[in-house]
Parts: sequence; C-alpha cells; structure tokens
Amino acid sequence: MSRPARQAASGTSGPTLFHAHLEQAGPGATLELSADEAGHARTLRLRAEAPVRITDGKGAAWSARVVESGRRRTTCRLEALLPAEGPTPVDLWMPVAHRDRSLWLVEKAVELGVRSISWVVWGRSASVADAGRSAGFAERARRRALAALKQSGGAHLPELSEPVGLALALGRVPADTARWLADAEGEPLLQTAREGDAREASILIGPEGGARDEERTACLEAGFRPVSLGPRTLRFETAALVALALARAAFAETEHDARKEAAR
Repeated sequence: MSRPARQAASGTSGPTLFHAHLEQAGPGATLELSADEAGHARTLRLRAEAPVRITDGKGAAWSARVVESGRRRTTCRLEALLPAEGPTPVDLWMPVAHRDRSLWLVEKAVELGVRSISWVVWGRSASVADAGRSAGFAERARRRALAALKQSGGAHLPELSEPVGLALALGRVPADTARWLADAEGEPLLQTAREGDAREASILIGPEGGARDEERTACLEAGFRPVSLGPRTLRFETAALVALALARAAFAETEHDARKEAAR
C-alpha cells in the first residue's frame, strides 16, 4: 500500500492546519497557507516533509506534507482526501452573557462538533455587561472556534450568529429539528432523545437567573419541549455542554442501533 493510501485509511499523524479554499483541490496540489497559518506552522516547528492534515472547515480534510516552511511563505502538498466526521447535528441557542465564559463555551462546543451557535438576548441578559455584542467579540469567537477545530481534528467550523431577541430567535429555529429547552421541570434530556426519533436538535439555554414566565411560555408555544439536565443549577456554559454531550451520545447510540438493525 502506498504512503498516501495508508494515510487515507488511518489518518495523518501530524497536526491540523487550515486552508479556506479546498473546493478544487486534488492529490499533488500545492497550497500556500495564510499568514496566520504559516505562523502556526512555525510555532509547531514544522519542517519540509512533515505530515500534516489540512481542512477548510466545510467538511473537507486532506493528508498533506509540508513543502516549505519559512518566515515569508509556507506551502503544503496534498496527498489524499481523508474521511471526515460530520458535525454533531445540534444547534445551540445561547444567552448573551459574560464574554470570556462565552468564548470558552465556543471552544469546548467546537471540540464536541456543534453545528451552530446563536446568541439570544433574554430579558435577564439584556443589561449584562461585557456580553459579547461587539464585532470584536465575533472575531474572537471565530478565532477560538478555528483553534478548537484544529486542536480537536475536526473538519466543520460551526456557524456563529449575531445576538438577536428571543422572538426573532424562535422564528429562526429550523422547522425540521427537535426543539429542546433546558428546564428543571422537564424530562431528562437523554431519556427524551432516546425515546424520540429525532436525528438533530435545536437546544435553547436560558439566561442566568432563569427565563421570565412570558419567555418560557413563548418557547413552549414555539414547540420547545422542556428537558432536564439534572438536579443542580448549572451555569449557562456548563448547561450547554452537558446538553450537547448528551444529545451527541443519544444520536450516536441511535445511529449505531440503526446500523446493527440494517446489518441483520
């Protein structure tokens, strides 16, 4: 088996780098990395012929080799298209909240493969200081997402949406996904996910201090089903990651069972 074929079967042992345009790429193509990625390659002390993995954040992933790594220019040669795992079919709808904790959430959610993150302005989060509404926050979030994607070896950058009010957010939730509202009065999320036939979900996390009565009513009227994450009161970022991990586990379990059934 040739070296490219072996890598295609088992993945590359090198770090993941990012290139925004792999649409027309093919084996043997040489790509020049952006200045940021070239800097990352230098930080990793990559030398010529070092194995790397290159993704565009849109699902494509290639095994590759460094051709040149210098102060002014870093290039890589593509070898073989790699099988890439799709995103976890979960869209997180998060409360506008403290900037640094929100950025931490972005990083960890990307490691778990979240499909998208949108921020919602609730009544109790409208006046939160340092809430990440600026263009600067959006750029920081994008950079944290990209760094997490490379660290975790993923291939899908999530869509990151600007903050909107609750009514507008509810109108934007995809119609063909399960709708779950993190709520202490709901049934356990894992049980809910296992009992249903959902293959993807939109998970809505309320603000710290809780949703107001009229907001909760609006969510229920929009088709959101209350789901519990356990008996403890969780911070918004903890609640989001617990919900994402449970949904990911449930969907993987359902898919595994379906494959077993089909193989009989």
